[in-house]
This record gives sequence, C-alpha cells and structure tokens, in this order.
Amino acid sequence: MQMLVVFIAACISSFVAMVVALQRGFRTSPIAKAEDFLALGASPQLAYYLAKHDRLNAVKTYRTETGLALREAVVYVDGLTRRVRG
Repeated sequence: MQMLVVFIAACISSFVAMVVALQRGFRTSPIAKAEDFLALGASPQLAYYLAKHDRLNAVKTYRTETGLALREAVVYVDGLTRRVRG
C-alpha cells in the first residue's frame, strides 16, 4: 500500500511539473515538424527526413542535392537540427 502511495505522489508531481511548463510556454518535447525545417531553407525531401529523425537519409539527400563531402553534409544537417530543436 505504501508503494502505491509513493507511486501516485510521483505521478502527480510529474503531472504538475508538466502543467507548469505548459503554462510558461515551454515545449515539453523536442518534436519538430517538416515546416520548421522548410522555413530554414531545407528542401522538401530533406525536411521530411529531418522531421522523422532519419539523420542517415537526411545526410544522403543533402549530399545528393549539393554534391558536398560527407563531413560538410553532416555538419549542415546537425546544425539545421540544432537550430530547430534548440
């Protein structure tokens, strides 16, 4: 019985923290949409892969589109992801 009370208290505490964060306007999860990447100049296909967290295909797509080397494509994709997800 005591374990159940502790578990319920922890759940309520987590819920309260989430509500407070939402009231302050913070995102509770780092979910990005394809539109966020399109707004930064990514192609539709690249934005699709980035929104799905598919880094490998995002890098492949960017390399195909630009002809850049692997390292430059990885740096670009990672930078774009950081700018959107914070």
